[in-house]
Amino acid sequence: MNRGIDVRGFKLLYAEQVWNPIEFNMEFGELQEGERPVIDKPIFLSVVVLNSDGNVRLIHDEAWRFQFVRTVDN
Repeated sequence: MNRGIDVRGFKLLYAEQVWNPIEFNMEFGELQEGERPVIDKPIFLSVVVLNSDGNVRLIHDEAWRFQFVRTVDN
């Protein structure tokens, strides 16, 4: 079973909106034969979010379009 990464404690900036992410999964590109990355980055993300109405939504897009910002507890 593929489990998502818990991102509670973060806000998500996507498409000029702020979202409340719950978890996300990553998709990486295929490596060429003999290629070994030292650091690999995902190509696509699928993020489960709560919108401002409290409804669950799924956003799937290219990874560069997402920005996660840690929330500060007071």
